Amino acid sequence: MLTVALAMNMLEEMGGRVGRRAELPRENPTFRGVAGATPDAKPGPMTPSSRSSPGDQRPGRRVPSSGLTGTVALGALFALAAAIILHAGRGLLFLADEWEWIQFRSDPGFSSLLDGHNDHWMTVPIAIHQVLYRVVGLEAHFPYRFVVLVAHLAGAFLLFLYMRARIGRLVAFTVTGVFALYGYAARVIVYPASLGWAIAVAAVIGALLLLDRRERTADVGAFLLLLTAGASCSIAVPFMIGVAVELLLRRDRARLWVPSIPLVVYAVWWATFRTTGSSTIKTSGLFDTARFAERVATETVGTLLGIGSRGTTAELALGVVVAGLLVVWLVRGRPRSPRLVGISVASVLLVGALAVGRAGANDVPTWYAYPIAASLLLLVAELFDGAHVATLVARVTVSAVVIVVALWSVWWNVGELESATDTERFVASIHRAQLGVLEVIDRDVPRDFRPLFYGPALTAGRYREIVARYGGFGWPVRRVLEHPNARLREAADHTLVRGVGVSAQPFTGVAAASAPVGMEVLDGEPVDAGCLVVLASPRGRAVADVVARSIDVVIGAELGAATLRFGMFAGPSVKIGAIESGDRARVRVGPLEGAGRWTLRVWSRGTVRLCAAPPASEESLPETQSP
Repeated sequence: MLTVALAMNMLEEMGGRVGRRAELPRENPTFRGVAGATPDAKPGPMTPSSRSSPGDQRPGRRVPSSGLTGTVALGALFALAAAIILHAGRGLLFLADEWEWIQFRSDPGFSSLLDGHNDHWMTVPIAIHQVLYRVVGLEAHFPYRFVVLVAHLAGAFLLFLYMRARIGRLVAFTVTGVFALYGYAARVIVYPASLGWAIAVAAVIGALLLLDRRERTADVGAFLLLLTAGASCSIAVPFMIGVAVELLLRRDRARLWVPSIPLVVYAVWWATFRTTGSSTIKTSGLFDTARFAERVATETVGTLLGIGSRGTTAELALGVVVAGLLVVWLVRGRPRSPRLVGISVASVLLVGALAVGRAGANDVPTWYAYPIAASLLLLVAELFDGAHVATLVARVTVSAVVIVVALWSVWWNVGELESATDTERFVASIHRAQLGVLEVIDRDVPRDFRPLFYGPALTAGRYREIVARYGGFGWPVRRVLEHPNARLREAADHTLVRGVGVSAQPFTGVAAASAPVGMEVLDGEPVDAGCLVVLASPRGRAVADVVARSIDVVIGAELGAATLRFGMFAGPSVKIGAIESGDRARVRVGPLEGAGRWTLRVWSRGTVRLCAAPPASEESLPETQSP
């Protein structure tokens, strides 16, 4: 990226410019030599002639062409970003929000499409998911990740177009690289559950670009994009308000319909459908809200610069950035262009809206940084719109600083991307293992059984319907048995033991006078007394395992209580009960077809007696079968 950026910089210098095309009109010239400035314009505050006049009818801004070199460089950047993001998302599975959509909002209808989701209007992403359910099913997660990747890179491309028209190709290309690989916001750029956030950001930037054209057809396109943004995620609302403020400052009331209609439609949805869905809004005090807003801003600035999301360094970076932007604003003559004011209003409202709903939370959701980063970059582009760097030395210095900071930020954010997906990848593996177990024992579990010990509230009945309609994605039991991670196998055991219903049942009958098959004494002194009696060892423990494909054992605790643990994939990993001294309990379970052997562990500080179950029990021994 460094070589490409330097090459683009050289091309710009050969062209005698570092900003935009000279023929483009300029709304707020503040430096001598800025394109569009009058011959007698002087540096300093905006002259009256440079301010937007009522009903401004000047021709709209056009996006300049990048040329072959710029197009190839941008294509290479996006190809690299796509490869890195897709690789980071390998092995992932659906998250909690997506499971809610799969279970309860998979069929088209007013309720499934319009009900609020965590206070957001998400008709567009839910509709896209409903199409994907029917076209590609659920066995592969890649198509869902690919769609959100396309939305994210579309937003990055539109951001590049927006910035290139204002501050030149070099800075636009470099900053776009940071945004395209903004790994801190992995929850947006990788996970399909956040598709609405990526669509909303891309649609808002696209609307701003179309508004620059000041053409009737472009205004219609901007209106449709704002409406799409609002129906994708509520983060679009502050930007709608920002566009309205911009048009009011331009005194361009004839175009106010562009943001006003989407705002009215959103207000109708808010009053009608928001409360029918899930809500996360929590009331908080003013101090908590302000503190949360400061934390959101700190994390966004810190992670864009590759410094970190919190701590003194990130807070210092926020202060330096705010102070630097203020100095630039003063040096440039305190520009107050309608677009600059509109984006400023949108940014403040966006941070405030996010803070109001989550101010009481301990941590700032990482996905909040995504729209705030986009609004901050738009704000910077407007503030530096048309600025020229006077000398070659200054241009080279500025270019070098921008490139170095961007490269460091990309490196840091790629590391954050991989780190963020590592944990979720492991959780996805656990879910696949647990669902694989559920698919084997499906006939033996009740409909309301919840198989995901570490996951969302998915029920066996709903999963059964999902598999029938769209396909399943559970791992084969043999793969679970052979998996090297013990935590994953323990999670599978939890689903298996709970699903089959293995437990220690009180026993008052007569046991067989023989030891159970598959006995192994791990600690203590075994005594053959018909049944197997295990006396406590000198260390004060009596521990024995029963390992077999089917188990039917009567356990008696003598001279101390006994604890019972059970499992298959990770050994006896699940506690199934305890026996008080002097009591007896029976544990029985049949073979699991296509799987391994059960392990029952009895642990006591006294003496335990293990006997085979009465012969009559063999006729009623339950057998666990696959569907």
